[in-house]
Amino acid sequence: MNSSDFESIFVNILTSQNPITVGTIYRPPGNNLKQFNDSIEALFGKMRGCRTNFFLAGDYNIDLLNYEYRRKTDGF
Repeated sequence: MNSSDFESIFVNILTSQNPITVGTIYRPPGNNLKQFNDSIEALFGKMRGCRTNFFLAGDYNIDLLNYEYRRKTDGF
């Protein structure tokens, strides 16, 4: 997926059973959190139609402990 909101890499692993997709995402600190959330939602929308096990990891640089001051993290 191409996005200016984060860097990512995804690998498809073909197995004799179900295929597996492994991805990692890096969101640089200070990037617009709403745009990042919108991009992640679009990514999940694309993945819903896939018949694969999906594992996602990454460094999202979102301070969830500061949710009282950053309302944009409420959706997590």
